[in-house]
Amino acid sequence: MRPNYLFAQVDMFSVTEHQKQQAAKRVQEIDSNYLQRVSEEEVVRQIVNEYRLDVPVINDDKIYVAEHREAQVDVSRDFNRHISDRSRPFYVNGIKTTIAVPFEGDAELFKVQPNTYTTTRPAADIVGNEIRLTYSQAEPNAEAIKNAYTKTVQEIKQYLDWQRPSAEEFNGQLEALVRQRVSDRKNKLSAGAGLIDSLGLPTKKPGD
Repeated sequence: MRPNYLFAQVDMFSVTEHQKQQAAKRVQEIDSNYLQRVSEEEVVRQIVNEYRLDVPVINDDKIYVAEHREAQVDVSRDFNRHISDRSRPFYVNGIKTTIAVPFEGDAELFKVQPNTYTTTRPAADIVGNEIRLTYSQAEPNAEAIKNAYTKTVQEIKQYLDWQRPSAEEFNGQLEALVRQRVSDRKNKLSAGAGLIDSLGLPTKKPGD
């Protein structure tokens, strides 16, 4: 099975540009009556919270074993075993162990390549708010699993740390962008209302 590499689907610049565009679009989609009724600060806060980048934080003290069971393990790449045909899988009874690493934050950011990265990417499955690391062993070896998952968690933390400066910079820019767009739209609505008042004519709603 092909490894599920993290931080490999899209680059950070594309993500931040997309979020800016979507936030600006969201401002234009707000109902005009709601926009005039609610405070500018409240509208800005709602939209910024919706589109900001929340880099995950790993909860080291909550890591646990999610699964531990007997499974068929392919040992065709184990050259300490005498196997006549290594071109196809050779299965033996073994053990499958899955370590769950809980986190807080936006799971979608595990798909995002930070501006700084290495050619070695950690591999894992993201299930809800957990990173799942699965190990199959022909012979149970707790030390090997501990070393492997500890190394992978450290690699993931490094990638998240590389994401953080870009995310913090973007979040600051996002608030300024949204505040300006909200202010511009409210001013335009106010100007439009003032124009109608200055005409001195009665208005009719559809159906009157």
